[in-house]
Amino acid sequence: MEEEDKEFKMKMDELREHFGDLICEDTLRTLTSYSLGRSPKFNLKEVIKFGGKTEIRCRILKNYGVKSFSGSKGAGSVGNALIEVIEEDDSDIRKIKAVFWNNAARILSDISEGDILRIKGYLRKNKGEVELSVNHPSDMEVLEKNSAEVEFTPVSKLEPLVHSSIKGRISGFGDVKNFKKKMLAELYISDDTGRVRLILWEDKVSIYRKADIGDIIEIYNGYPKVGWDGEMEVHCGWNCTTMLRRV
Repeated sequence: MEEEDKEFKMKMDELREHFGDLICEDTLRTLTSYSLGRSPKFNLKEVIKFGGKTEIRCRILKNYGVKSFSGSKGAGSVGNALIEVIEEDDSDIRKIKAVFWNNAARILSDISEGDILRIKGYLRKNKGEVELSVNHPSDMEVLEKNSAEVEFTPVSKLEPLVHSSIKGRISGFGDVKNFKKKMLAELYISDDTGRVRLILWEDKVSIYRKADIGDIIEIYNGYPKVGWDGEMEVHCGWNCTTMLRRV
């Protein structure tokens, strides 16, 4: 259930007055959550029973990797993982198979066992097995990273056009602007070997607004390239995941 804050109660009362007895209390809560732009929490048993999209917090127990496929309907990639649900509810469902498709599967390549994520996906039963299907990278957020499993590239060793994971402290802020109808923001991060400009695209711009000087940031599957000024920069878009640690 959503936190019973003042805003939630006021919106819920407003919708109750509008719908009257036409909807039940659970449906009213769900509508209230959506109207406030929140993701309502459901009991997993109920979601599985009817099928539908949900959001869960989970730990990666086993990453089975990513493979390519092709067939009469086209080609693509798919990745599989065993996840442990760590949300607190009254469901006894804890371990679920997660299937990541195409662009979401690329992100799975940078996910380690032990990582904690927030995932949005379609939950259903497939051949008697509970399965969460994830279709887009924006539906995956890394909350805690098992950094011991990641090999970070030092800033001084970054190579243009070679996907890399980097870790450093935020050491400066650039501009927020539109480029070809897409939003981007510039951050500067530093490690023991140097400093580099980080270009955050679209939904990743939210990191710029949360960050402060000295915060630690980890970038997975960043894309280094030489910028307009001849300096190295690392691009972070839909196929890149990040984790920000406030200090």
